[in-house]
Amino acid sequence: MDVKSIRCDMESFFESCCERYLELTGKTDRDITPGKGFLFPGIDDHQLREEDWEKEGELANISSKVLMKNVYGARICRWDLLHSINTIAREVAKWNNN
Repeated sequence: MDVKSIRCDMESFFESCCERYLELTGKTDRDITPGKGFLFPGIDDHQLREEDWEKEGELANISSKVLMKNVYGARICRWDLLHSINTIAREVAKWNNN
């Protein structure tokens, strides 16, 4: 039997990533469900308030836990997510309101 490809089903893993996020933040799945008025806007730097660079961000204490779980899934099967997740992960040490 010749094996020409392999398929890695990580759907349940990424669902557990969302569950972990909800657990750590105390939010519900309704807070992150697209289509319920939740948008993914593009924000220019000039729209960010200067004082928010100094304030600690809401998710500062849990950001590394959430991101590292997602990095594992991206390394295993979602290479297209690696750059985005790693870009965000570089900011963990200085997580601010912006």
